[in-house]
Amino acid sequence: MKTLKNSVRPLGLLFAILGLATSSRAFQIIVDLNTLHAAEASILQNASDYRTSQLAADGVWMAPPLNSTALRNNPDPFDNPTWWKNIIANLNGNNWTITEDVYDWLGTQWAPDGAQWSNTAIYSLRSYPRAICQAMVYQEGNPASDTVLTASGPDQITGAFYASFPAPVVVLARRYNFDGTRWINTLVDNALNHGYCGGVTFEIGINQNGPGTPGNEYPTLNLPAGITACLNRGKPCYILLSPAFVNGAPSCTDYTAAVSGFMGWLNSQFSDGPSSVLHNPQLYIVVARYGTDSVGFIDGGANYTNNLRSAVVWLKAFRLWGYY
Repeated sequence: MKTLKNSVRPLGLLFAILGLATSSRAFQIIVDLNTLHAAEASILQNASDYRTSQLAADGVWMAPPLNSTALRNNPDPFDNPTWWKNIIANLNGNNWTITEDVYDWLGTQWAPDGAQWSNTAIYSLRSYPRAICQAMVYQEGNPASDTVLTASGPDQITGAFYASFPAPVVVLARRYNFDGTRWINTLVDNALNHGYCGGVTFEIGINQNGPGTPGNEYPTLNLPAGITACLNRGKPCYILLSPAFVNGAPSCTDYTAAVSGFMGWLNSQFSDGPSSVLHNPQLYIVVARYGTDSVGFIDGGANYTNNLRSAVVWLKAFRLWGYY
């Protein structure tokens, strides 16, 4: 069992704040821009603002239709490419950009500005001419864990691949074991074996109360095996850390503590040394908020921890000093 320090070393925190805590030999940190609001985005246009440099990590996750109406339309960053491109560039989207689509979106939909678009990946490209690295595509099923695109009748992965112009398709799962109805691990493995599948995203809920508590069911989901199955195939694995709801209500009041608790648990699941999964640059930790919770992007001041900015600062320092 490895030891996770209660706090990272001050020098690591300093490097993280300065934006220097990056590594090509360790997990990567991605910022999910879904539900970004106009007031927050106006700050993130400024590369010299300390909050922008703190939030900037190794790339971005994008689903423009999920952003706020104010962000879309006042001004509309998708009709104002310079404004939007500044945000993406300042948050290191030039390093890595992944988009998000529900499978049903792959048909013709209406964009917020009235223009037609075929999917989020193409819509993003229309506004921000940058090659999309991967496109996460999923279906919302019943039960909720039934999200993995299938490779049969019809082949959803191939359809998503071509709809994404093409970009390697990343599938979504919320566990890697039996969900009470289906063996999700089998679906994930079948998808990963598909030539057009570029990896898998595991979406999990977290809050500040720690592993095994309500809202933090990730110890029961067989995630270490799922992560290993993906990385052993040489494909990226994304861990999408969403603020948890408990009994239908938001439960995350300290997102940084929630991320810290998850990373400490994940760190304990793998062996020490360079072979640890946390040293693999194809493991992507995605910080996110969904808009219906109290988590912010950059708000609350330097000591406020219920926001993505604070969580990214912590992750950068943890990447330097926190695991062994």
